[in-house]
Amino acid sequence: MAYTVKRALFDLLEVQSQAGFPLEGVQVTYSAPTDPTRADLYGAGFHFIQAETTGHPGRVVVDETVSVALIVRVSDPAAEVETTDAEAERIADVLADVLDDNPFLDAAQEMTVVGLSTGVGDYDPILGFGRSTLGLEVAVQCLIS
Repeated sequence: MAYTVKRALFDLLEVQSQAGFPLEGVQVTYSAPTDPTRADLYGAGFHFIQAETTGHPGRVVVDETVSVALIVRVSDPAAEVETTDAEAERIADVLADVLDDNPFLDAAQEMTVVGLSTGVGDYDPILGFGRSTLGLEVAVQCLIS
């Protein structure tokens, strides 16, 4: 189910990056972009935890929580790291709003967005200009029967 969750999440995020949508101006890609832009949001790995729950007699229902890793990378040769850090944080805030506004990744409502669960930020000190990276995890709860 984890790959299905990741694909559904990126289907949502790609729509949200189009003109007139909240992530406009951010390049959204399923994996690391081959042609990075000033602001990129892309997928990395994932992990999941499964637990059997009570189902109808003879039927097992599995509760799976999938955490999909996302990377926000902001690069600007004309800026300081503090500026690119602020832009990465702004993108993460918009992402959180998008996830809040779209609690289900599927029509059957079997993939429920829990929200951003963890994050870690860093920058590249060797470049001599602003390049900030923010790693986030989006938690999605699924019921599999």
